[in-house]
Amino acid sequence: MRAAWTACRSRVLEYRQACSALALPWLKRGPAPKLLLQPERISASPKPHHRAVTDVIEAVQAQQGH
Repeated sequence: MRAAWTACRSRVLEYRQACSALALPWLKRGPAPKLLLQPERISASPKPHHRAVTDVIEAVQAQQGH
């Protein structure tokens, strides 16, 4: 699973690089945003923490009406 997240993150970073070459303003060069690094950290944590993280995300989405 960690390999899948790493591959996904890699593709996102490649996409950001390609778009920044086109000078798209919403995709800036620099370190990866914190949000892109979170899946790696979550997958490295113990399994019981995965459910806690999911619960928090679902609670926030429910508050926002998603």
